[in-house]
Amino acid sequence: MYLTPESFITNLKRAAKIEKRAQNQHNHTFFLDKIASVSGYKNWALLHKNLDKVRFGGPQFREIRKIVNSRLVKAVPNAIQEYVISDLRSYLKGNFEKLAEFSMPDSSSTNGFSHPSIDLTASITENFSDIYPESLLQVAIDVLEKEGPWCMDDGDIYFEEFGLSDW
Repeated sequence: MYLTPESFITNLKRAAKIEKRAQNQHNHTFFLDKIASVSGYKNWALLHKNLDKVRFGGPQFREIRKIVNSRLVKAVPNAIQEYVISDLRSYLKGNFEKLAEFSMPDSSSTNGFSHPSIDLTASITENFSDIYPESLLQVAIDVLEKEGPWCMDDGDIYFEEFGLSDW
C-alpha cells in the first residue's frame, strides 16, 4: 500500500482546489462535497470521518479509495488528469525505485542502467485499469515514462542479505 488515509484526504483536497480554480464558480467546500456525493456519501464530512476510522492498508480503506478514485472524473473533471498523474507517481514511489537515483549508469544496457527496469505500462494497467479510464492512464504513463525508468525496490533484500536487519 502506498497511500495513507491522511495522504488520500490531502490529495482529494488538492483536486478540489484545482477544480475550484478551473471553474471559478463555487467554493472549495462545494467541490469536496461533490467528491463525497459522487462516491456515495452525503457530504465531505462523512467521507472524511469514514476515512479517519479505517486502518491503513486494510480492505475497507482500499475499497473506499477505489470507489472514490473511480468516480472522481465526475466530480473534478478539470483536475482529474493531474490527480491521476500524482496518484500513479505516489504508487511508483511507494513500490519501486527510480533507476537514476538507485542504479549505476550502464551504456551497454537497453535502459541505460545496471538494473533492469519494470514495465511501467503493465504495472500501472494491472493495478489501476479498474479505477481510472484508459485515456487518463495513458496520459499519466506517458508523463511518468519521461521522468525515467523505474526498477524493483531491492532495499529489503540488501538488508536481509547483509545482516543489516539486526541493527
